[in-house]
Amino acid sequence: MTIAELINDIDTLSETDRATVMQDVFKRLSGVSRQTLRDFQAKWDGTRPFEEFKQEQNKAICLCLQMECHTIGGMVHKAQGTEPLTMETEIEESGSF
Repeated sequence: MTIAELINDIDTLSETDRATVMQDVFKRLSGVSRQTLRDFQAKWDGTRPFEEFKQEQNKAICLCLQMECHTIGGMVHKAQGTEPLTMETEIEESGSF
């Protein structure tokens, strides 16, 4: 699955597939995006339904991925010495990582 496919299909993934894919995505994100997602989760009102959390988190993930694939994201990765992401970057879909 590519990042572009993930952005398009994130809402259709099963819980197991979503967890597996997100483990790989999280490892590849810049520190800025990882912190953005941590902040989102920390600020979430835990009394709200999980499905609502998942939908909003999916939106935040997609925004982070879009930023990561943009020129600015590439500059952040270059400064961190990590490989930049593109919409064609393949995301691990199995539990074998």
